[in-house]
Amino acid sequence: MSAAPVPLFPDWPASTDLGIRHRTSALRGKRVQVRGKFLYAGEEKYFIQGVTYGPFREGEEHLGHPEKAKRDFLLIGAAGFNTLRIYHPPGKWFLDLAAEFGLRVMVTVPWQRRVLFLDDRAVRKEIRGSVRRAARSGAGHPAILGYYVDNEIPPDLVRWYGPQRVEGFLDSLVRLVKDEDSEALAAYANFPPTEYLIPRETDFLSYNVYLHRGPDLRAYLSRLQNLAEDRPLVLGEFGMDTIRHSEEEQSNLLSLHWGEVFRGGLAGTILFSWTDEWFTDGVDVEDWAFGLVKKDRQPKLAYRAISSQTLSPHDSLIDKFPLSRTPKVSVVVCSYNGGATLRGCLEALQKLSYPDYEVILVDDGSKDDTQSVAADFPMVKNILQPNRGLSAARNVGLQAATGEIIAYTDSDCMPDTDWLYFLVATLLPGTYAAVGGPNSNPPAKNSVAAAVAACPGAPTHVLLSDTEAEHIPGCNMAYWRTVLSEIGGFDAEFRTAGDDVDVCWRLLQAGHRIGFSPSALVWHHRRFTMQAYIRQQKGYGEAEAMLRFKHMHYFDPQGSARWKGVIYGLPRFERVFHRPIIYHGVFGTGFFQCLYPKPASPWAQLVGGLEWNALTLFIFLVSVQIEPLRILPLLMLGATLL
Repeated sequence: MSAAPVPLFPDWPASTDLGIRHRTSALRGKRVQVRGKFLYAGEEKYFIQGVTYGPFREGEEHLGHPEKAKRDFLLIGAAGFNTLRIYHPPGKWFLDLAAEFGLRVMVTVPWQRRVLFLDDRAVRKEIRGSVRRAARSGAGHPAILGYYVDNEIPPDLVRWYGPQRVEGFLDSLVRLVKDEDSEALAAYANFPPTEYLIPRETDFLSYNVYLHRGPDLRAYLSRLQNLAEDRPLVLGEFGMDTIRHSEEEQSNLLSLHWGEVFRGGLAGTILFSWTDEWFTDGVDVEDWAFGLVKKDRQPKLAYRAISSQTLSPHDSLIDKFPLSRTPKVSVVVCSYNGGATLRGCLEALQKLSYPDYEVILVDDGSKDDTQSVAADFPMVKNILQPNRGLSAARNVGLQAATGEIIAYTDSDCMPDTDWLYFLVATLLPGTYAAVGGPNSNPPAKNSVAAAVAACPGAPTHVLLSDTEAEHIPGCNMAYWRTVLSEIGGFDAEFRTAGDDVDVCWRLLQAGHRIGFSPSALVWHHRRFTMQAYIRQQKGYGEAEAMLRFKHMHYFDPQGSARWKGVIYGLPRFERVFHRPIIYHGVFGTGFFQCLYPKPASPWAQLVGGLEWNALTLFIFLVSVQIEPLRILPLLMLGATLL
């Protein structure tokens, strides 16, 4: 009997070098959920590693037949892919097979008619019906990852109606998906000509991007990451044609793309396409060949190249996409009466996926159970000092640190497992002296926490560009030790807040630059009571007054800070006063129709400030006795909430 391997397809030549690196298993457990910038299956990160599948000529749903799908799914799973994007709602047989092979499915719901769809009630009803039927047919199935409610609305239509109206309609389709299948993800497959189209209710942002130059792709992904803000970013399509390019070019490009996506902190990517076999608009497409395999399923070079780079459930980013080196990082946590959240912080720090780091806790004279919590973490270097303030505690941590890089977070924060990976990756090229990332609120546990989370005054970043910051908040920042020591560390005069702003401004004045990594995420608890929130804002106000006297040239005559960059997390009223500029290109034909934010409006800052809300409350109390004033506090509150 021959020992040669049996080819998976009858017309394949037997090959001993293909290999099966990944073993698939049936889907089990909870469906995929969104948490901040990433997706999770249970407690493990789920990176979308997908291929588009179909449409084919055969089958009612243009997805072929079960025997063909089985053989395809075996090859797809063997390469380490975990997601299929399809362009027609599937039958149950397809979803059952996908689940059997451990594959999740992202369904694109096609619109049969698009022309002036917002003007035609019948067309809108037809579109809504298609989305509802698709979501209902797959509701609860373990193979369903989610739905794209549409794909690439033409830019002329978006400009004709205006992005706000189109976004509103897309959001209504997302709600239909959630009505039928609350656990399914919902998104819109956007593309660069309508980059500015950003529905508010999608679970993640998704763009079909075909950029072939590494630096251009890297820069554009940074841009899209900031547009996504606190939502995950997924690339819905990316590929290269092997008729106009060689297989080697395709392999090199897709390998470059794969690395840029995951080093850039995206939640995943979907390659276009699985096979050169492609049927659309009633025609077999013969003049494009984007597949990882040929029509007869013989693998191209790209199939083998990508299969060696896919992440298995047990792979970490730093193992799969290693850094040029891994300098030791000292993580400093300063705490004053932070025992209520300290355990969660230290547990999260123990789970960081980075090979060389230490954790230093500086207890600034706490009177609660901080020390008893710290005793449960013997690997943490625990320093107890009399209460001297936040900046002094951060300097003590700096002096005790042994790492090349000093990273700071707070006792009410829980860093993401890849937090240090993204911070260090930004610092290593040597462009930046410091780096920071975003901080997001964890899900509120009660109405008070939810109210505080919605209040203005949260720490946030200020960006000069997509990758460079003017300010990074103290709960999520890292510095080269030598540079931080060079400027004298933190100013001990700032006892509760403002020290991070002061350090950033001093770094900039010394000629250094500050980087920003949108995927270096920490979960940051806001205050748990309104009294604690008011005390926090009082401390921020005192710190701002101190900053004004120390850095007078950064403030205007009214006492407001003059930022050069874009402040993230401003109140929504900002969009009314200072709508961003959209570059549409010549006659609206630009391939990359970019969104350019304007500098922050002082009016938007005014209506979101604590003083404005205090004045609103005061006028409301006065209006109880003076009837003509009763409409005024309602208008003021409306301006804040808008």
